[in-house]
Amino acid sequence: MRSVRRSRSLPTSTIPGRPHVAPDGLPPRPDTPAPAPPPHRRRRRFLALALALSLMAPGVLALVALVPWSDGTPAYAFLDRRYDGKPFRWEPCRPIHYEVNLTHAPATALADVTEAVVRVSRGSGIRFVFDGPTDRTPEEQQASDHRDPQSLDVRPVLIAFLPSASFGEYADPEQTLGIGYAVPASGNEFWVYETGLVVINADAPLHPGFTDPYALGPVLMHELGHILGLGHVADGGQIMWSADEPGSELFPVANVTDWGEGDLAGLEKVGRPAGCIHTPGEEYLPDEEITPSPAY
Repeated sequence: MRSVRRSRSLPTSTIPGRPHVAPDGLPPRPDTPAPAPPPHRRRRRFLALALALSLMAPGVLALVALVPWSDGTPAYAFLDRRYDGKPFRWEPCRPIHYEVNLTHAPATALADVTEAVVRVSRGSGIRFVFDGPTDRTPEEQQASDHRDPQSLDVRPVLIAFLPSASFGEYADPEQTLGIGYAVPASGNEFWVYETGLVVINADAPLHPGFTDPYALGPVLMHELGHILGLGHVADGGQIMWSADEPGSELFPVANVTDWGEGDLAGLEKVGRPAGCIHTPGEEYLPDEEITPSPAY
């Protein structure tokens, strides 16, 4: 989640590879867990918490699977891992369906969403399918365990824009640009994501496109990284960077507007290169292939 706390001004010139400060009107970005979906009375759910891409906030939620970046190892992290160390992930051999609520979005938002999805698809190898615009709200997305109350089908991933007054139900609009989280399945496949939610603060002073780390495009990429199961890292050269990680760089690198080496390494481990979860025609995994659920 990319978020903001206090204003800083852009330098008069931006030098590639040098730390980047936020445009005026964008305070630094604290980490805030996203609200969990309503509990389902029939089954236990393990929610991959949405995390904010941040700068200055204390008290960051610890992430599992953080790979050190300071020793030259590509930096990536996962939101959740199974007991065997493998990350929670989507079935990469099936498309991820998504819808976009543009009711409060800026005029160019759909173009930025489309490009961000293309970039996450290219990085992960997972195909995304746009099911079209929708008027479904984030509140409606979370209702009924993220399922359609009539058909009980899992809803597609929703990307929505909310004015600050409504966004305040999810995070502090004065500090946060967006939230994003993935929702795992239930039962034996508790580690397989099946839907998710991205909410962008429509009143945040984000300019369109992919021109710098504070533009709407990179913000969307960061949240979609959470949708696929990636967590925060300390390396300012990655889209999934957060200054709240131990040993973190203070600011993102100025020219980071696309996936870094660590981002791509993480996307491969949750994406198509990691292999299919199900064999063709198989809807659910047999019990003997399931890693026992962590005892939360």
